Amino acid sequence: EIIHHYGNDNSPEVAPALICIGGIHYKKGDFSNALKMYKEALSASVSSKQAAVAQQSIAVVHMKRGEYSDAIRSYNKLLQLEVNTHGPKNVRVAEAHKNIGRVYYRLNEISEARTEYEKAIRIFESVLGKNHPKTQVT
Repeated sequence: EIIHHYGNDNSPEVAPALICIGGIHYKKGDFSNALKMYKEALSASVSSKQAAVAQQSIAVVHMKRGEYSDAIRSYNKLLQLEVNTHGPKNVRVAEAHKNIGRVYYRLNEISEARTEYEKAIRIFESVLGKNHPKTQVT
């Protein structure tokens, strides 16, 4: 319906609208339809920012559903998007490493979690400094 309204799926308004609809499904606990909307948003994305938001939303749904392997795959795709867009030393890249670490921690794969958290900390420190709250919380 959204694509029909805008005439094609290359309109810059389509992906954000699909993400919003996915968010409504997510808040209602309808994770299957949320995931469907986020995947459609990813396909309709016309910018790396839209793709990153859609990919992160997909990962969050997988986490909520306990689908940790899928969450890791989704967060790794997000990581690649962020590195390709911003370079390896960026806060968004650090956040992706932190989220991957969080999934590994939930899987009780402590060594992998630590590796990802350490990557995040190194990036946060280099970009924000050691005393920044994001660096200290990670």
